[in-house]
Amino acid sequence: LKIAKDEAVRRGLKNVRFDYVSAEDKFPYKSTSFDKIIFLGVLEHLFSRENILKEIRRVMKFDGQLLLGVPNETTSWKKLQMKVGVQHFTDPDHKLEFTRQSITDLLIKTGFTPISIQPTAFDTPLAGLIDVVGGISLNLYQRLLFWKWSMAKKHPEESISFFIIANKI
Repeated sequence: LKIAKDEAVRRGLKNVRFDYVSAEDKFPYKSTSFDKIIFLGVLEHLFSRENILKEIRRVMKFDGQLLLGVPNETTSWKKLQMKVGVQHFTDPDHKLEFTRQSITDLLIKTGFTPISIQPTAFDTPLAGLIDVVGGISLNLYQRLLFWKWSMAKKHPEESISFFIIANKI
């Protein structure tokens, strides 16, 4: 938060606010306070996912938008890991990961309309090796990242996660 606040000051941004609050509790904001909410890599760590999405909806303005990022549970690599009994979640702290349909259903159930669901990066068993390459050659690492991104666009069902833009209903 300190880095973000410092950067906002450096850039002269006045229309941004940074707060530290629990995502499991009621937000300390008035209803219809925010135009846009960014919620990346959080929902899968929570137990009360419906409640938090309803709370996000409560604090959003009528024409508000949510940018949500959640992990995809159904890549071929994760299915293989599940089949052989290996922990397949992207992070061991995840309470659950999502299918495209399950996150769409949850958003609709909690008062949102998904308007865009985009892939992020190709899920591959080589991900750890690609990260190691980054410590050796940033140039090669960058090319491998572009490869992961382009493969995810060609095969969105194999994307490690989804970036979703959803409108408040």
